[in-house]
Amino acid sequence: MAGFCGNCQVMVAGQDGPVALSEVQKGQLVQCFDTVTAEMSWGEVARVELRCPASAEWVTVRLSDGTSIDMTADHPMLVRGQAPGRRAFHTVLAKHLRAGEHSATNFRNEQVEVIDVCPKPEVDDMQHLASLSIRHAERYAPLLRLASSAEHCLAVSSSDLQERRLEAKGTFLSEEVA
Repeated sequence: MAGFCGNCQVMVAGQDGPVALSEVQKGQLVQCFDTVTAEMSWGEVARVELRCPASAEWVTVRLSDGTSIDMTADHPMLVRGQAPGRRAFHTVLAKHLRAGEHSATNFRNEQVEVIDVCPKPEVDDMQHLASLSIRHAERYAPLLRLASSAEHCLAVSSSDLQERRLEAKGTFLSEEVA
C-alpha cells in the first residue's frame, strides 16, 4: 500500500491551517497541483486509508530545497519532463526516482531536483501509514506538507496511480504515445 506517515499534512478547504493526513475525510477538498493548468487548485478526496506500516518498504527522498520526506517505496510521485511543444508529466514510483533525472513541484510551483532516494530500514515514530486518493488523480496531485516544516511541501501523486507518462492536450490528459 502506497502512502506516507499519518502526521504528514495537507491544506483542506475551509480549514485555517494544515490538517494531518490521518484526519482527512472522503469528500473534502485538498490543495493540489493541477497538471493541466500547471497551477495550484483543489482536488476532492476519493479515499483515505490508515494502517500499520509494519510490512511496508520505506524510502527517504531528499530534494534540493532541503525537503526530506519518508514515504513507501511504491508511492507514485509526480515529476515533470519537457518535450518539444508540450508539457509531459510522469508518475514514477518513489523507489525509481533518480538524482539528475527527476524533479518534484513544491508549493511555490517551483521544480526541486531529487538529490537522492535511500532505503529507510526502520520507521520510527510512525503509528500508522496514511494513503490518500484524489478524484481525477491523473490531473490533481495533492500537496503534501511535512508536519515539522511549513516551508517543505511538495506535489505527490494520488496513491492509486500507477507509473505512467501523461501528456497535456489542451485541457485533457492522455497517455503519451512513444
